Amino acid sequence: TVRWVASTGRRYDAGRGGYMTGVVRDVSERKRAEVEIAELTRSLEERVSTRTAELQTEVAHRRSAEERLAIILSSIGDGVIATDVAGLITHMNPVAEKLTGWSLGEATGKPFPEVFHIVHESTRAPAPDPVARVLTERVTIGPANQTALIARQGAEYSIADIAAPILD
Repeated sequence: TVRWVASTGRRYDAGRGGYMTGVVRDVSERKRAEVEIAELTRSLEERVSTRTAELQTEVAHRRSAEERLAIILSSIGDGVIATDVAGLITHMNPVAEKLTGWSLGEATGKPFPEVFHIVHESTRAPAPDPVARVLTERVTIGPANQTALIARQGAEYSIADIAAPILD
């Protein structure tokens, strides 16, 4: 077996003769631990590097998919509004922005009925919140008849609203 030792010493001059004192210590365990730590560090750094590359690839794929989805949503001729599970707005396409009078930046995080104000066309009674029903029942709803959307600035649009859950 190989043993690692560390020695320290000192030489003393005493006239014509001299002497030395010293200590020799076995540092084999420390050296083995240093080698093991170096190997573990190298292995961990390699794993981190590999995982980082995997995550960067995944992020790039997700960004690409999100960009494609944004292009698709922006290209749809109907107003599209997405909410989270609490009914707070997370996305609107440009048509929805125009119809509601709210920009995506202004609407993000707002409750759906605050931005998408709908009433029955003939009775003027508030129409039920389709998102609340979709979130509760987890079913597709619509199209609703005789519904009017009242935009932020007061413009009114006759609409056929459809609401559908996006399930993971």
